[in-house]
Amino acid sequence: MSVMSALVLSVLMGLAATWTNSKLTCDFLGEFQNIVLDIVGKIIIPMLPFYIAATFCNLSYEGMITHQLPAFIQIILIVMAGHYIWLAVLYLLAGAYSGKNPGSPPPLRPRLPDRCRHHVQRRHPGCRSGLRPQEQGPAQGYGQLRHPPVRQHPPLRLCPD
Repeated sequence: MSVMSALVLSVLMGLAATWTNSKLTCDFLGEFQNIVLDIVGKIIIPMLPFYIAATFCNLSYEGMITHQLPAFIQIILIVMAGHYIWLAVLYLLAGAYSGKNPGSPPPLRPRLPDRCRHHVQRRHPGCRSGLRPQEQGPAQGYGQLRHPPVRQHPPLRLCPD
């Protein structure tokens, strides 16, 4: 069976199972998909680097590497150019959707003047929250809290709840 015949058969089997609401066929195809994904993930992908290395060794041994390498480099450059074009398209679409320029840098956060820095509680490296625990006395080199701590903003959420 050729590759094209196998693709057409798989698409038609999936469509037929969906159209007829065949529970048994859908379960069988789901199990078959899990089997194929496990074979690919556990056998084929780990062996792929060795296969590629063996192919290059064989090309070098036969002296054909000088004929094949330019084509290989051209393919790599075309794929890289395609990735950069795709990233540019995604950035342009994101900028058009959000109404902002995705290429502009984010606004700079204002720095506190040196005379105000002693009012802010410094972070303690051993504490999970990042702030020095209050029950311990002031640690040397970390400063003391003279005013309430600066309010921390909640993390940015990309999708609604």
